[in-house]
Amino acid sequence: MNTLEIPPSPLAISELSHRVHSDNNDSKETPLVLLHGLMGYASNWGKVWSDLANERPVLIYDQRGHGKSGKPKTGYSPAHYAADLLQLINHYEWDNIHLCGHSMGGRVAIHFAAHHPERVESLILEDSGAFGNPQALAWIENLLNRVPVPFSDRSNAKEFFDYEFRDDPLVGSFLHANIEKKNDGAYGWRFSKDAMLETIEFGRSKDSTDDFKKIQCPTLIIHGELSAHLSKEEVQQMIDLNPHRTTGITISGAGHFVHPVKPNEFNAALKEFIRVNG
Repeated sequence: MNTLEIPPSPLAISELSHRVHSDNNDSKETPLVLLHGLMGYASNWGKVWSDLANERPVLIYDQRGHGKSGKPKTGYSPAHYAADLLQLINHYEWDNIHLCGHSMGGRVAIHFAAHHPERVESLILEDSGAFGNPQALAWIENLLNRVPVPFSDRSNAKEFFDYEFRDDPLVGSFLHANIEKKNDGAYGWRFSKDAMLETIEFGRSKDSTDDFKKIQCPTLIIHGELSAHLSKEEVQQMIDLNPHRTTGITISGAGHFVHPVKPNEFNAALKEFIRVNG
């Protein structure tokens, strides 16, 4: 048997740092799961879950290799990430979910929706495509290699990111937020660097259009007008791959990080799509 045919083992629930937000414990609405992007973590969704938790349960979690969740040495394909998601929704005994993924989280969401179609009522992809980009691995590797971790203290880290990323402060701020104090007192990444590189190798570098064409649920692509990661042409190409189920919108003034930059517009689009397709 080809090793790719063997279902990947999920992390134990205790290894997945997660929480469910709900302002209404009696809500019968289908839960929403939010999947952060590469080098992200659950708290990235603070402006989203706080607006939607009054309507339905919202699950956020640090995906494997990220934040406070387990960081195995290997196992970072979309299938591995999706196995963790299945483990979590089974843990909460949810029959189905609305699923939203940003960037790398969108790749995981595509895989999950394609391979577990009965569990997904609707799919929302935030600036996340299905086409492969072999150059992505070198770009991420070069980006991470620019950062001289560990830092001796937090102020040194801030000075570095403020200066080195002065032409791209949003990326600098995002990377700086991923620096944490370690047990030895130094400041390093809150994620596993090796995990990030393997994630890109098996996710962003690979084409996932076959999975995208299998998706059976209504799908919305939320595209940032200024994004350097996903073009309007790619959005249209994805719609053409699955035209009866896929729609796309562009949020003006947003780049790759749509939901933190334009939270009101993002949340409105997300809520309306879920309302129509719930």
